[in-house]
Amino acid sequence: MEVVLKDVSYNRCYFNASINSNEITGITGVNKESLLETISLTKSIKGNISIDGEQITNKNINKYSKKISVVKKNLKEKLFLDTIEENMLYEIKLRRLKLKDYNKKMQDSLRIVGLNKSYLSREIKTLSKSEMILINISISLLSNPDIILLDDPFVYLDKKNDKKLYRILVRLKDQFNKLIVISSNNSNILYKYTDKIILLKDNEVLIEGNTSSIYTDVKYLEENKFEIPDIVLFAYKAKKKGVKLNYHKDIRDIIKDIYKHV
Repeated sequence: MEVVLKDVSYNRCYFNASINSNEITGITGVNKESLLETISLTKSIKGNISIDGEQITNKNINKYSKKISVVKKNLKEKLFLDTIEENMLYEIKLRRLKLKDYNKKMQDSLRIVGLNKSYLSREIKTLSKSEMILINISISLLSNPDIILLDDPFVYLDKKNDKKLYRILVRLKDQFNKLIVISSNNSNILYKYTDKIILLKDNEVLIEGNTSSIYTDVKYLEENKFEIPDIVLFAYKAKKKGVKLNYHKDIRDIIKDIYKHV
C-alpha cells in the first residue's frame, strides 16, 4: 500500500510526501501533528492525496477513512468506560462494524498485541501505561484498518516495553501488511525503530528518505536544528577523534566496534 501527498495544504502547512506499507515511517518536527491529521483524512484539506493510485475525493473519502485508525497520545481518549470490553464494544458500535462474532474479534485484537482474553474484564484504572498503549492499539485493530497512525506511542514506555511495541508494529507491517506511521520528536526512538523518516520544517517537508542515511548526516541535522540520536552523536564524535567506528542502531554493535578498533 502507498499513500502519496502532492501539493497538500492543511493548517498553513504544505506537504509533499509518500509513505509505503513495506517500511515503518516516522515523522518529526514542528507541525508533525498536522501531517498525521492530514494522512488520517479526518480534516478538510486542499491538494491531492492518493491511496494505491486512487485519488481521494468527496465521493470516496468515507470509504478510505474507515481503513485508517489513529492511536493518539492521550491514552484515555478511547478508554473512558470502566472495562476494556466496554470500551471495545463502544468502538464497534461507534464505527458500525459488521462482525459475525464480537467476542472473537475482541480476543483476536488483544492476541495480536500479546494480551489474552482475560483482559476484557480488566478495569481501565488497573492498567499500567504500557498496557494502555497496547489496549489502544488493539482497539484500533477492531476495524481491521489498512493504515495505523501512532502519535508518540513510545513516550510512556521503558526500554523493555519499547522493544515489545516495536516487535508488534513489525508484525503488523510484515504479517498483516499494515501501513505504519509513527509521529515523534524523539530522535533516539525514530532512529532505532523506523525505516523511513520525514523531517518537517517551516511548515513543509524538508526531506524524506532512509532513516539511517538521514540521521547519520550529522552536519545536515545540525544545520537544520534537528535532534541527533545519542548513539549517532557518540559515533560521530569518535570519528572526529580518529576512532574508526561505524554507525549502528544497537548499542551492542557500537561496543563490538569499540573492542575491534580501540
